[in-house]
Amino acid sequence: MSTIGDISYRTKWILSKRYIQAIIVIALAGVFELDGNIVKDSSGTFPTDWGALFDSSGVTQPLPQGALDAHWVNDGPHAVTDLTTFTTGSKDTLDIANAGWQCTPSGNLTPKDDILHAYSFAIVPQFGPRMGHLLVYGGFERFTNNGAGDLGLWLLQDPTVACSSTKGAVSFTGAHAVGDVLFVGEFSTGGTVTTLNAFKWVGGSSPLMNITATGGADCRTAPDTANYCSRSNTVSISTPWSSQDKTSGPNTLATAEFFEVGIDLTGLFGSNAPCINRFIFDTRTSPSVTATLKDYAEGALATCPTSTISTTVLRL
Repeated sequence: MSTIGDISYRTKWILSKRYIQAIIVIALAGVFELDGNIVKDSSGTFPTDWGALFDSSGVTQPLPQGALDAHWVNDGPHAVTDLTTFTTGSKDTLDIANAGWQCTPSGNLTPKDDILHAYSFAIVPQFGPRMGHLLVYGGFERFTNNGAGDLGLWLLQDPTVACSSTKGAVSFTGAHAVGDVLFVGEFSTGGTVTTLNAFKWVGGSSPLMNITATGGADCRTAPDTANYCSRSNTVSISTPWSSQDKTSGPNTLATAEFFEVGIDLTGLFGSNAPCINRFIFDTRTSPSVTATLKDYAEGALATCPTSTISTTVLRL
C-alpha cells in the first residue's frame, strides 16, 4: 500500500463472537502520517502530523528537520459570513487575472461546501526513499458530510494571489504562471477518496495539461510509486484546535469531514519542480475542471527558501 514519504499500512483483524475489529497500524519510517486524522500518533519526530505542526490556536510550531514552511488558515465558523467564496463564473480553466477569478461574501453557503480550516506543509526529507524530494502536504475540514466532498487544491507560484470581499464581487490579485499545479478530487460520505486527478497550468486555449498518470486517489490503495495520494476520515476524529461542525460536539469532525493529501513535486516534475508560494483549497459542484467553484481557503506556502548573501568588508 502507498504513502507519500514511505508510510505503509498493516491491517490486523481480531475475531470475536460479536464483531470483527480492524486496527490500522502506521509504520514509523515515513515523513508524514497520511492516516485520515489530525493528531500525531508516532512518538518520534517522524512521521509528523498536523497536530504536531500547529498549536491549539493554529500557530506554527518549530518544524522538523528538512521542513520548509507550514501554515494554518481559519475559514470558519459556519455561522459567520464568509468573505472568501467564489462568484458564479469563476473557473479553473480561466486565468486568475483580468477578472477570471472573483470573490464575494456569502452567508448562505451549502453546508457541505463550507470550509472550516485549511493547512499546508512543505518539506525536503533527509532520509528514506524520497530523500531530497520536495514534498507538499495539504489538509482541510468542512462543516458537514451530507454529500460527497468535491474539492480542488491549487499550488500557485505567484505570492500575490488573494481575494477577500465584504460587499459585492472583487477580482483576485495575481496571475497564473506556467507550472502551477491543480488537484481535483472527490471523497464519499464514508470517507473513501474515489477520484484525485492532477493538472499543470500551461496557458493558452487549453490551459490545463493532465498529469494524473503517476498518482493515486486513496493512499490505502495507491501504489508505493504514486507521486500523490490522499485520505479522508472514515470515523469521527478530534481536532486540537477549536472547530465546530454541524452535528458533532466541539472539536470533533464526523466521518468524511476531513481531507488530506501528500504530493511529491520532484516525482512529478523532476528537477523542474515549481516554486510554490500560495495554496488554495476550494469546494465545488463536481471533480471536474469546469465545475462551479464554491468556498475557498487561501494561505502562504513557500517551497523555495530565499538565499541570503552576506559580505565582509576588510579595511587595510
